[in-house]
Amino acid sequence: MNEEYLRKLYDYLVSNDPTYADDVPFEKFVSQMGENQYAAKIYGYLGDADPTYKQDVTVTDFLQKIRKKKDQPVSVSPSEDGLSEQPKTEIPALSDLDLKGILNNQKVSPRDTREDGYVDPMSTIGMYPDEQTLQRAQAQQFADLTYTNQQTEAEALYWQR
Repeated sequence: MNEEYLRKLYDYLVSNDPTYADDVPFEKFVSQMGENQYAAKIYGYLGDADPTYKQDVTVTDFLQKIRKKKDQPVSVSPSEDGLSEQPKTEIPALSDLDLKGILNNQKVSPRDTREDGYVDPMSTIGMYPDEQTLQRAQAQQFADLTYTNQQTEAEALYWQR
């Protein structure tokens, strides 16, 4: 986990709600931020606190930012005393997420993000979405961005003629 960034984020949360430090110690915060669902809740809170935040930072960028390296999975190592061996638990990096698999399992209809009235699906899921809602919104966002990219490339080829 990117503890430097998490410390800044934690300090920001505490500055907005001093009781947060009593309810959630920093160590627990770091642990919970390893779970995508909790991280998405914090992302939603940040978006509610600053409406431009979700426009500037996507949920995917936010999740990548809390990890040390984009492609390196986070793992929990055995205890320091070495007496109790614990199996390593790995949290997959965002690049390992199977968004195409999600797309195949859920019906999404790609839309062009350049159209008037387009609403980013991640902005509609609320502050505390369940895992299925979050995955559906991520899959829709992925489909929309892929479709828009394909349309942009096709238009560029058309105008090169």
